[in-house]
Amino acid sequence: MKGKTKEIESRRRIARIAGLACAVISFSLIACAAYTGDALGYALGLAGLVLSVHEMQTYLTYGEIARLDALLPKEAPPGGDGDG
Repeated sequence: MKGKTKEIESRRRIARIAGLACAVISFSLIACAAYTGDALGYALGLAGLVLSVHEMQTYLTYGEIARLDALLPKEAPPGGDGDG
């Protein structure tokens, strides 16, 4: 279980960094496009923001997986499957 938790946390960290990087780059593209009036810059900036939102959703999903994983019992309860 410990290795699985580390993997989830690692994926969460990567998703958070990727989401923030996409957001920064996207806002920079949109700012440059606003200055120059370039439609392609706007399109790329908005596409980057969509990717950023997706990465942040991934970050939150892995957090939820880690939280639910922590609620699972670490070993089978004594007495088998509990059917009686």
